[in-house]
Amino acid sequence: MGEIERVGSPSKCWLGVPLKVEDKVTGVIVLQDYEDENAIVLTAELPGVEKEDLYVDTKGKLVTLGGERKSDEKITDEHSYRRERNYGKFERSFNLPFEINTEKVTATFNNGILKLEIPKPEEETTSKVTIQ
Repeated sequence: MGEIERVGSPSKCWLGVPLKVEDKVTGVIVLQDYEDENAIVLTAELPGVEKEDLYVDTKGKLVTLGGERKSDEKITDEHSYRRERNYGKFERSFNLPFEINTEKVTATFNNGILKLEIPKPEEETTSKVTIQ
């Protein structure tokens, strides 16, 4: 499987700052991200991947998702009519507009969907002000 290089291609803006794919994308990861009052939430579709074969790393403003989708060893190319599924290692990295507090990040994996909730820093959260 080849590598697709994407340098600085914006995926979405958050607080006016584009979220960017860092350096390169390896393999295939289908993502959706959104923001609520307290966090940025990333979800990744990873069918056929086991929880034990996934990892999430954070460093500074960078979050990296990766893992490996293993192929079925019983199926060989000479016994296959069509092979459209991707196998192998994959990785995707994003720069966020704030330093990530790794201790507060939550990650869940259910039915092939990885969900990361990355809390905004205290000073970045939205607070309602009562008008007198």
